[in-house]
Amino acid sequence: MSELSGPLTEFLAQAIPQEAGSVHKSYKLVPAEDIEQEMWVKVLARRESFEALAGAGDFGKARQRLKEAGFKLVKEDDRYRRAVKAASAGYRPSDEQFYTVGVLKVLIPMWLDGGVTERPPQGRELKPEVSGGGGGSDYFAMMLDLDYAMGRIKGYHRSILVRYFNPPARPDGYKNHAQVAGALGIEPGTLNGRVYRALRAVQRQLGGRNPWNRRALEFEASGPAAA
Repeated sequence: MSELSGPLTEFLAQAIPQEAGSVHKSYKLVPAEDIEQEMWVKVLARRESFEALAGAGDFGKARQRLKEAGFKLVKEDDRYRRAVKAASAGYRPSDEQFYTVGVLKVLIPMWLDGGVTERPPQGRELKPEVSGGGGGSDYFAMMLDLDYAMGRIKGYHRSILVRYFNPPARPDGYKNHAQVAGALGIEPGTLNGRVYRALRAVQRQLGGRNPWNRRALEFEASGPAAA
Protein backbone atom coordinates (compact mmCIF):
# COMPACT_ATOMS: atom_id res chain seq x y z
CA MET A 1 0.00 0.00 0.00
CA SER A 2 3.07 2.26 0.25
CA GLU A 3 2.78 3.10 -3.45
CA LEU A 4 -0.37 5.10 -2.78
CA SER A 5 -0.41 8.70 -1.66
CA GLY A 6 -1.43 9.61 1.88
CA PRO A 7 -4.80 11.20 0.97
CA LEU A 8 -5.80 8.24 -1.23
CA THR A 9 -4.73 5.67 1.37
CA GLU A 10 -6.70 7.52 4.05
CA PHE A 11 -9.79 7.60 1.83
CA LEU A 12 -9.53 3.93 0.88
CA ALA A 13 -9.06 2.79 4.46
CA GLN A 14 -12.54 4.08 5.17
CA ALA A 15 -14.27 3.63 1.81
CA ILE A 16 -13.30 0.03 1.01
CA PRO A 17 -14.78 -1.55 4.18
CA GLN A 18 -17.94 0.52 3.69
CA GLU A 19 -18.42 -0.35 0.01
CA ALA A 20 -17.45 -4.00 0.55
CA GLY A 21 -20.01 -4.22 3.32
CA SER A 22 -22.68 -2.77 1.04
CA VAL A 23 -21.92 -5.31 -1.71
CA HIS A 24 -21.81 -8.15 0.84
CA LYS A 25 -25.33 -7.31 2.04
CA SER A 26 -26.70 -7.96 -1.45
CA TYR A 27 -24.78 -11.23 -1.88
CA LYS A 28 -23.74 -12.91 1.35
CA LEU A 29 -22.12 -15.99 -0.19
CA VAL A 30 -18.84 -14.11 -0.70
CA PRO A 31 -17.15 -12.95 2.55
CA ALA A 32 -16.80 -9.19 2.95
CA GLU A 33 -13.04 -9.68 3.44
CA ASP A 34 -12.75 -11.23 -0.03
CA ILE A 35 -14.66 -8.32 -1.54
CA GLU A 36 -12.34 -5.85 0.22
CA GLN A 37 -9.31 -7.66 -1.18
CA GLU A 38 -10.74 -7.50 -4.69
CA MET A 39 -11.23 -3.75 -4.28
CA TRP A 40 -7.63 -3.27 -3.18
CA VAL A 41 -6.47 -5.28 -6.21
CA LYS A 42 -8.53 -2.95 -8.42
CA VAL A 43 -6.95 0.11 -6.84
CA LEU A 44 -3.40 -1.15 -7.25
CA ALA A 45 -4.06 -2.13 -10.87
CA ARG A 46 -5.47 1.36 -11.59
CA ARG A 47 -3.38 3.38 -9.16
CA GLU A 48 -2.88 6.40 -11.40
CA SER A 49 -6.60 6.64 -12.13
CA PHE A 50 -7.52 6.50 -8.44
CA GLU A 51 -4.82 9.03 -7.59
CA ALA A 52 -6.28 11.38 -10.20
CA LEU A 53 -9.76 11.01 -8.76
CA ALA A 54 -8.48 11.66 -5.24
CA GLY A 55 -6.50 14.67 -6.42
CA ALA A 56 -9.62 16.11 -8.06
CA GLY A 57 -11.71 15.37 -4.99
CA ASP A 58 -13.98 13.09 -7.00
CA PHE A 59 -14.44 10.52 -4.27
CA GLY A 60 -17.94 9.64 -5.47
CA LYS A 61 -16.56 8.22 -8.72
CA ALA A 62 -13.80 6.45 -6.80
CA ARG A 63 -16.41 4.76 -4.62
CA GLN A 64 -18.38 3.74 -7.69
CA ARG A 65 -15.32 2.04 -9.17
CA LEU A 66 -14.72 0.20 -5.91
CA LYS A 67 -18.31 -1.00 -5.91
CA GLU A 68 -18.01 -2.15 -9.54
CA ALA A 69 -15.00 -4.27 -8.60
CA GLY A 70 -16.92 -5.80 -5.73
CA PHE A 71 -19.97 -6.64 -7.80
CA LYS A 72 -17.79 -8.15 -10.52
CA LEU A 73 -16.42 -10.58 -7.96
CA VAL A 74 -19.80 -11.64 -6.59
CA LYS A 75 -21.26 -11.99 -10.07
CA GLU A 76 -18.40 -14.29 -11.04
CA ASP A 77 -19.06 -16.31 -7.89
CA ASP A 78 -22.78 -16.49 -8.71
CA ARG A 79 -22.03 -17.64 -12.25
CA TYR A 80 -19.74 -20.36 -10.92
CA ARG A 81 -22.44 -21.61 -8.55
CA ARG A 82 -24.94 -21.73 -11.42
CA ALA A 83 -22.46 -23.74 -13.47
CA VAL A 84 -22.15 -26.24 -10.63
CA LYS A 85 -25.95 -26.56 -10.48
CA ALA A 86 -26.07 -27.07 -14.24
CA ALA A 87 -23.42 -29.79 -14.10
CA SER A 88 -25.20 -31.58 -11.27
CA ALA A 89 -28.39 -31.51 -13.35
CA GLY A 90 -26.61 -33.43 -16.10
CA TYR A 91 -25.70 -30.86 -18.73
CA ARG A 92 -22.91 -28.47 -19.49
CA PRO A 93 -24.00 -25.37 -21.46
CA SER A 94 -21.18 -23.75 -23.38
CA ASP A 95 -22.08 -20.36 -21.93
CA GLU A 96 -24.93 -18.41 -20.38
CA GLN A 97 -27.72 -17.91 -22.90
CA PHE A 98 -28.83 -14.41 -23.81
CA TYR A 99 -32.61 -14.65 -23.76
CA THR A 100 -33.86 -11.96 -26.11
CA VAL A 101 -37.58 -11.63 -26.80
CA GLY A 102 -36.95 -13.08 -30.27
CA VAL A 103 -35.24 -16.15 -28.82
CA LEU A 104 -38.10 -16.68 -26.37
CA LYS A 105 -40.62 -16.57 -29.25
CA VAL A 106 -38.78 -19.52 -30.77
CA LEU A 107 -38.34 -21.50 -27.55
CA ILE A 108 -41.76 -21.16 -25.93
CA PRO A 109 -43.70 -23.09 -28.65
CA MET A 110 -41.13 -25.90 -28.35
CA TRP A 111 -41.51 -25.96 -24.56
CA LEU A 112 -45.30 -26.08 -24.91
CA ASP A 113 -45.00 -28.84 -27.47
CA GLY A 114 -42.67 -31.14 -25.56
CA GLY A 115 -41.79 -29.71 -22.17
CA VAL A 116 -38.23 -30.17 -20.93
CA THR A 117 -36.47 -32.59 -23.27
CA GLU A 118 -32.87 -33.12 -24.29
CA ARG A 119 -33.51 -32.53 -28.00
CA PRO A 120 -35.85 -30.26 -30.00
CA PRO A 121 -38.91 -31.76 -31.68
CA GLN A 122 -38.02 -33.49 -34.93
CA GLY A 123 -37.67 -31.07 -37.81
CA ARG A 124 -37.41 -28.04 -35.50
CA GLU A 125 -33.68 -27.91 -34.82
CA LEU A 126 -32.40 -24.64 -33.41
CA LYS A 127 -30.43 -22.24 -35.54
CA PRO A 128 -26.98 -21.15 -34.25
CA GLU A 129 -28.21 -17.61 -33.56
CA VAL A 130 -30.80 -19.04 -31.16
CA SER A 131 -28.75 -21.73 -29.46
CA GLY A 132 -25.59 -19.66 -29.12
CA GLY A 133 -23.81 -21.95 -31.56
CA GLY A 134 -24.37 -25.12 -29.57
CA GLY A 135 -27.45 -26.28 -31.47
CA GLY A 136 -29.17 -29.22 -29.86
CA SER A 137 -26.40 -29.54 -27.25
CA ASP A 138 -27.72 -26.39 -25.53
CA TYR A 139 -31.40 -27.17 -25.98
CA PHE A 140 -31.85 -29.06 -22.72
CA ALA A 141 -30.21 -26.22 -20.78
CA MET A 142 -32.49 -23.65 -22.39
CA MET A 143 -35.60 -25.72 -21.75
CA LEU A 144 -34.65 -26.01 -18.07
CA ASP A 145 -34.17 -22.25 -17.92
CA LEU A 146 -37.47 -21.60 -19.66
CA ASP A 147 -39.30 -24.06 -17.43
CA TYR A 148 -37.88 -22.23 -14.42
CA ALA A 149 -39.00 -18.84 -15.73
CA MET A 150 -42.47 -19.92 -16.83
CA GLY A 151 -43.11 -21.31 -13.37
CA ARG A 152 -42.28 -17.97 -11.73
CA ILE A 153 -44.04 -15.36 -13.81
CA LYS A 154 -47.51 -14.15 -12.84
CA GLY A 155 -50.42 -16.38 -13.78
CA TYR A 156 -51.96 -13.97 -16.28
CA HIS A 157 -48.63 -13.61 -18.09
CA ARG A 158 -48.26 -17.38 -18.26
CA SER A 159 -51.85 -17.81 -19.46
CA ILE A 160 -51.49 -15.32 -22.33
CA LEU A 161 -48.28 -17.00 -23.52
CA VAL A 162 -49.84 -20.46 -23.37
CA ARG A 163 -52.83 -19.29 -25.42
CA TYR A 164 -50.74 -17.35 -27.90
CA PHE A 165 -48.02 -19.93 -28.55
CA ASN A 166 -49.90 -23.22 -28.15
CA PRO A 167 -49.19 -25.29 -31.28
CA PRO A 168 -52.23 -25.24 -33.62
CA ALA A 169 -51.97 -29.01 -34.05
CA ARG A 170 -52.92 -29.55 -30.43
CA PRO A 171 -56.66 -29.84 -29.62
CA ASP A 172 -56.47 -26.78 -27.37
CA GLY A 173 -54.41 -24.78 -29.83
CA TYR A 174 -55.79 -21.80 -31.72
CA LYS A 175 -55.49 -21.73 -35.51
CA ASN A 176 -54.34 -18.12 -35.56
CA HIS A 177 -53.75 -15.17 -33.26
CA ALA A 178 -56.97 -13.49 -34.33
CA GLN A 179 -58.81 -16.40 -32.71
CA VAL A 180 -56.82 -15.89 -29.52
CA ALA A 181 -57.74 -12.21 -29.45
CA GLY A 182 -61.38 -13.02 -30.13
CA ALA A 183 -61.51 -15.59 -27.35
CA LEU A 184 -60.15 -13.00 -24.94
CA GLY A 185 -62.51 -10.30 -26.21
CA ILE A 186 -59.71 -7.92 -27.18
CA GLU A 187 -58.25 -6.43 -30.36
CA PRO A 188 -55.23 -8.10 -32.02
CA GLY A 189 -53.10 -5.04 -31.28
CA THR A 190 -53.98 -5.26 -27.59
CA LEU A 191 -53.11 -8.96 -27.64
CA ASN A 192 -49.70 -8.22 -29.14
CA GLY A 193 -48.99 -5.74 -26.37
CA ARG A 194 -49.94 -8.24 -23.67
CA VAL A 195 -47.82 -10.94 -25.27
CA TYR A 196 -44.83 -8.63 -25.41
CA ARG A 197 -45.19 -7.70 -21.72
CA ALA A 198 -45.48 -11.38 -20.83
CA LEU A 199 -42.34 -12.16 -22.82
CA ARG A 200 -40.51 -9.41 -20.98
CA ALA A 201 -41.66 -10.94 -17.71
CA VAL A 202 -40.10 -14.26 -18.73
CA GLN A 203 -36.98 -12.45 -19.88
CA ARG A 204 -36.59 -10.69 -16.53
CA GLN A 205 -36.64 -14.04 -14.73
CA LEU A 206 -33.61 -15.00 -16.84
CA GLY A 207 -31.68 -11.75 -16.37
CA GLY A 208 -33.05 -9.91 -19.41
CA ARG A 209 -30.47 -9.60 -22.17
CA ASN A 210 -27.69 -9.77 -19.58
CA PRO A 211 -27.31 -13.26 -18.05
CA TRP A 212 -25.12 -11.76 -15.30
CA ASN A 213 -28.40 -10.56 -13.76
CA ARG A 214 -29.85 -14.02 -13.40
CA ARG A 215 -30.44 -15.45 -9.97
CA ALA A 216 -29.30 -18.97 -9.17
CA LEU A 217 -31.74 -21.40 -10.76
CA GLU A 218 -33.38 -24.43 -9.23
CA PHE A 219 -33.40 -26.98 -12.04
CA GLU A 220 -36.70 -28.77 -11.44
CA ALA A 221 -38.65 -29.47 -14.59
CA SER A 222 -42.40 -29.00 -14.20
CA GLY A 223 -43.49 -29.19 -17.82
CA PRO A 224 -45.88 -26.94 -19.76
CA ALA A 225 -49.16 -25.86 -18.32
CA ALA A 226 -52.54 -26.33 -19.91
CA ALA A 227 -54.17 -23.33 -21.56
